[in-house]
Amino acid sequence: YVEDLEEREKKFQEFKDREMKMIRSEKKQFEMTQLSSKQRAAKLELVDNLTERVASLEEELTRKEERWNATFSRLKNKAETKEKECEELHQQITVLEQEKIALWEKEVIRTSNR
Repeated sequence: YVEDLEEREKKFQEFKDREMKMIRSEKKQFEMTQLSSKQRAAKLELVDNLTERVASLEEELTRKEERWNATFSRLKNKAETKEKECEELHQQITVLEQEKIALWEKEVIRTSNR
């Protein structure tokens, strides 16, 4: 009877060891799955954050481009205005030089008639 009990105890211990091994294996798989899920969630969060950051940077770039374009247009208009003013001044200089020459010629003629 004792031998039978020992045999049963041995078989029970073997069964218990197999079950514990299986439970540890399942626990490990579960933990790996949990870790994998957490990693996926972290990656998704990172992707969401990066997507938001890209959208924010695109908006900022658009605002800056609009300001640059406005500044460029303003400076271009200012340069065109200055070019027109410069051209008008050159024309005035030409007219004044012609008047100066005409006055000089009159003065030469007047002084030579004396």
